[in-house]
Amino acid sequence: MEEIDRLRLASFEEYRAYDFADAAEIMESAMSRFADLRDDAMDLKDRALLWVYLTEWVAVTGTSLVCGFVLWSLMVRRKLCREVVTTRLALR
Repeated sequence: MEEIDRLRLASFEEYRAYDFADAAEIMESAMSRFADLRDDAMDLKDRALLWVYLTEWVAVTGTSLVCGFVLWSLMVRRKLCREVVTTRLALR
């Protein structure tokens, strides 16, 4: 970014000196370097978000599997829970 900023300032100096061709050339060079920097930043963002989405997917999938197992254990495999024959109110 510092190099791009230096090129921008150099372009402004050339523009103030009425050397428009050199100013345009320097500014085009700065813009192409800025485009390269932008592409690198987008690649870095994509790599970072891949790990974010992967971690989120693993967390949601793991939670779903644990909850599904607990629900299956309690609802389908009833032998884990005792059957209550009768209920009564105990008065003391």
